[in-house]
Amino acid sequence: RRDRLLLPIENRGLRGLKRRIVELQNRVLEELRTSSGEWRLGRALVIEMMGDELDAVLQDSFQAGHSAAAESVGKEQPQLTGGPKQGAAEMFTTDLHRDVQTIIDRGSGGGSRRLSSDVGRVFRNWRTDEAERHVRQAARRAFNDGLLAGYERLDVTRVELAAPGRPCGACAADSGVGWVPGEDLPEGVAIPPVGPSCAAMLVAKGANGFNSRVDQ
Repeated sequence: RRDRLLLPIENRGLRGLKRRIVELQNRVLEELRTSSGEWRLGRALVIEMMGDELDAVLQDSFQAGHSAAAESVGKEQPQLTGGPKQGAAEMFTTDLHRDVQTIIDRGSGGGSRRLSSDVGRVFRNWRTDEAERHVRQAARRAFNDGLLAGYERLDVTRVELAAPGRPCGACAADSGVGWVPGEDLPEGVAIPPVGPSCAAMLVAKGANGFNSRVDQ
């Protein structure tokens, strides 16, 4: 259910973000070409160029979580309230800014041409593996935020975390620990994903964990 709902959102978000990454790359390379060597990439510029695309991924994923909560318990979708946490989106812009600025700060003994080549290599990596990894994590976190908010609106008494296959061990999936939606998380429990290997999802407690069959 999660993958069915999130895949179109992730693909749409990735297309938009990859275009923005190319635009940012062109901006950075132009600044490096015309500056006297003192120019630095500000994180505010990264946020400005990526922010609305990331916001759309988060909001759409949060809404998908609301829908999945209703579908999983066989009820009408509740009115959308609240919104996703922003941590995953902040991680995207922070990590992209760090990777590019690290290369700029390091400079290059080969001159401006070599520096531009090194910066371009970082951006190429972000247009492929890094962007996909960050968008998947951001979408899944917002989806779980939406699930939790949806379960609360639907008066689900308790929820827990379940994982397909082997749990990552960091978010308490498949531990049997449950809590009331809307209340503080139990000690040792974190809303997934907590890392690249975490695929856990919120489920209503007693729902037999993760069921991969879409029609159930």
